[in-house]
Amino acid sequence: MRIISGEEKGIGASAGRAALSALSGLYRLGYEIRRATYGIGLKRQSRVNARVVSVGNITAGGAGKTPAAIYFARRFAEERRNVIVLSRGYGRTTPADEPLAVSDDSGILLSPRESGDEPFLIARKLPGVPVVVCGDRAKGARFGIEKFGAEVIVLDDGFQHVALARDEDIVVIDCTAPFGHGRLLPRGLLREPLSALKRATCFLLTRADESSSEHVIRVLDRINPAAQILKSRHCPKRLIKLKEQTEMPRDCLSGKRVIALSSIGNPQAFEKTVERLGANVVESLRFNDHYWYRPSDVERIQAVRKRVGAEYVVTTEKDGVRLNILPLPPENALLLEIELEMM
Repeated sequence: MRIISGEEKGIGASAGRAALSALSGLYRLGYEIRRATYGIGLKRQSRVNARVVSVGNITAGGAGKTPAAIYFARRFAEERRNVIVLSRGYGRTTPADEPLAVSDDSGILLSPRESGDEPFLIARKLPGVPVVVCGDRAKGARFGIEKFGAEVIVLDDGFQHVALARDEDIVVIDCTAPFGHGRLLPRGLLREPLSALKRATCFLLTRADESSSEHVIRVLDRINPAAQILKSRHCPKRLIKLKEQTEMPRDCLSGKRVIALSSIGNPQAFEKTVERLGANVVESLRFNDHYWYRPSDVERIQAVRKRVGAEYVVTTEKDGVRLNILPLPPENALLLEIELEMM
């Protein structure tokens, strides 16, 4: 990240950026070939008999797609629509293109390993709303319609999955890191060129309270003036003890020495949120996104906590899903629940 952002200086960093730029060229070639297969009709979009609402983004990393998908699915459910959430289920152990119900009206049906961490978390946050995983989104959508009578399908992380036609394309833009350093992967963090934002029907600006949104809005208006623009913030809701699953007062972190533990796309934003709760973040432990923790990692976390004299280890809900399946999760670990609120 330091090389990508230009923060890292020197000959080695410059050579690294040059190599990444070459790889970005190959990535762009693959992107253009894939787009052309749909443009000339070699591949066609599948349409299903339901309203498909995609919630995705244009950058790699944590823009807030999962809280956004939860927000919109909950809103449709409150309107008494038959809604399901359809996800790829990244990192799951079950067959990629086999549609599976993570949850139904009776509760959660799969383990985090079988479903993937994000679908499991979505299912836990949305009791009564079925969650389906399938790498083939069209197959997963048909499964959801047949099994659950879905009228609305919220497609989690669906902006790049054009094989399934959608009625709405909601693109989540993080105001603190909006455009992936302006370059395609791996030289930058863009999954697609910014011109792809022309496909969006709505932009949801997240963390709009933490950074000015004026520049972001100007760029979006230039690319796609017809799209609706919404603003939101990430609001801390509860602190939960990982082991006991009991709620702690939100002010319990005030003035306390804590470790911020995360394996998400945007760890800096999480760490700032912990600091805004009054905590003194004395150490940040960052693992790769979707990292499945091992007992040896817990030993390392405990050793660091002892070394720095931290009272608590504060982590995300998504991390909590992966930590809670271990025989012995970290001691004094608290989950910080965050929800999306419109501004």
